[in-house]
Amino acid sequence: MRETNPLVWRQRQSADTRTAVVAVHAKLAESIADGDPQAAQQALKAHFDLAFRDLIAAGLH
Repeated sequence: MRETNPLVWRQRQSADTRTAVVAVHAKLAESIADGDPQAAQQALKAHFDLAFRDLIAAGLH
């Protein structure tokens, strides 16, 4: 994470892309707090989809 997080964050240069990541984290936290495992699973999938997309954009395969 120390190596990949900075790489991924650099791919998120617009306010919209950064806001989307924060929203996914907020949804994940909310789902866990609500005790909703299905919503948490969906939020985590969305998080990983964003992370993988940005890792690929950063040149990692």
